[in-house]
Amino acid sequence: MAVEIGVAANHVDLYNKLVTFLTSNSELVAQGRNWQVAWSAAQASYPYAPGHDTSGIVLKGPGNAALDEVFVGMFLTEDPNDDRYGMWFSANQGIIASNTQYNAHFNSVRAMHVPLFNQAMPYWFVANGRRFIVVAKISTTYVACYEGLFLPYATPDEYPYPMVSSGCAGSGRRWSDEYSAHTHFCMPQHGSPSSNYQPLSTHSTASTDGRMFVMNPAGVWTAFDNTRSGLRVFPWASSSGTTPDFHATQQTLIGGGHMLTPATLLAQHSHLRGTIGVLEGVFHVPGFGNAVENLITVGGVDHLVVQNMFRTGFTDYWALRLE
Repeated sequence: MAVEIGVAANHVDLYNKLVTFLTSNSELVAQGRNWQVAWSAAQASYPYAPGHDTSGIVLKGPGNAALDEVFVGMFLTEDPNDDRYGMWFSANQGIIASNTQYNAHFNSVRAMHVPLFNQAMPYWFVANGRRFIVVAKISTTYVACYEGLFLPYATPDEYPYPMVSSGCAGSGRRWSDEYSAHTHFCMPQHGSPSSNYQPLSTHSTASTDGRMFVMNPAGVWTAFDNTRSGLRVFPWASSSGTTPDFHATQQTLIGGGHMLTPATLLAQHSHLRGTIGVLEGVFHVPGFGNAVENLITVGGVDHLVVQNMFRTGFTDYWALRLE
């Protein structure tokens, strides 16, 4: 695995640093786990610079044993008039060379947005050949995404492509927007109640704000939502949608420290059922006696405490393994 911690000058710099990290980090290259740009839009350039027609690319990860093909589309946008800047992500199962959009390849999922800023931003990148995670700080708000494979409770034949594609919203919101469903992937939440909500509808008119998309074993994208569907992330929500008592009331451990609980995908849906797997390197951590950017060391490895966007309640934190 590989980790990079630094400060980006602005949204363009962060985008370029992420691509450079994934494609040329020395640890990833030495392990044969570096990603490559498998597709780029017509007239796209890298490094990206404002004024170019497009920034759309698709990255391909090789897996940790060079046996996989993990495809993630990326796109950078900027709207100075509304002070909105950000990256979009859309995973897929393969490249269609003639396509002109980063999110229009084989079985592409609906794109999700990570808001950024045109000023300096501290960032944390973590990656291996299977997945990458991005965390960035804008003022006192933290944005994040998880792109790539999770660790399934299944064999490769049973679950050939356990893919996740996520962001903070399904629309291009400003980083400071305190909308209820402007949220991190491990605490997915749909913003507006709807009686006809369909968790598997990735291309309907329903908003995708705050959801995390997971591909099921049949190749169908499913939208996880802790607030109402049968597709949730434990321990922030149980399989029934309620908040587990130990999660809501969890305090520091006897003698100090905090317990880390793997972010686990639970499903009770006709298209996906059971305890599906865990998000690699992502853990629940209680907010009691804790603060964002704290480091929790377990087994000699540091874990970064991250808050969910602007939220600072006891249940609004997770930890990222920096390895």
